[in-house]
Amino acid sequence: MKKKQKGFALVLSLVLLLAMSLMGGALIVIASSDHQGNNSSDEYQQTFYVAETALIQAQKSLIDKILGPIDNSGQRSANRSIPRNTLTIDPINYGNRSSLTPCYKSFRNLSRAFDGLPPPQKPPCSPEEEAANNCPETPEDPDYFLVEHKENQEFYKLIFPILNNANAIDQIKNNNPSKYNAQGNLNKQMHKKALDAEKERLKKFKYEFFSVNSGAALYKGAGTSLKKTSGTTQRQGSAYRIYGCGIMGDVDDPEILIPLETIVILSH
Repeated sequence: MKKKQKGFALVLSLVLLLAMSLMGGALIVIASSDHQGNNSSDEYQQTFYVAETALIQAQKSLIDKILGPIDNSGQRSANRSIPRNTLTIDPINYGNRSSLTPCYKSFRNLSRAFDGLPPPQKPPCSPEEEAANNCPETPEDPDYFLVEHKENQEFYKLIFPILNNANAIDQIKNNNPSKYNAQGNLNKQMHKKALDAEKERLKKFKYEFFSVNSGAALYKGAGTSLKKTSGTTQRQGSAYRIYGCGIMGDVDDPEILIPLETIVILSH
């Protein structure tokens, strides 16, 4: 009887050991899945922020065209105009690209019409036609046109001055080693390592934007003032539909792509 009890205790111990091993393995798998899920959520959130940045950069570019770009002196130059649809979407304009970008394709409401040919040239005009003011017109290009299209823009370059400023703070610490104890220096090294890792992470994100002049629109400006004659003003303006994408990974084969769009009305 005692031998049977000893055998039962051994079997029970093995069963309990197996159960605890399975439970431990399951906890490890769950924790790993949660960690991966958190990383994926962070990447999607960061890509969304990059897409918002693309819309801001597109609107800034339109404003620079209307008011004139800011020169080195901080003043607006006189090189200004109303942005119009003059750029064809034909991939022939983008060097070696053979098709539209994944970002452009993600907007299903956009036209994808292009003929894959260079823009048509104006036919020659004979002296007789020129004298009669009857020269042939340039054939219409069937391509869909945009105001501008910026692709493969590096998000890291926009925020580099901020991160570079953090490096400047580190440099101050390096120039004053006597003010920092051993533990402080260790923390500084850890901070620099984390900062370098963050730089490399942000280099994975790109953005792309393009805009379309949708036609004339009434621009309304409103405000409050002590003057009795103040009120809402209305001016002629243009409506622009802006499209932007946040991209993680290769722009031609992105791991994550988040498209956003908005409409702005800018005064002339």
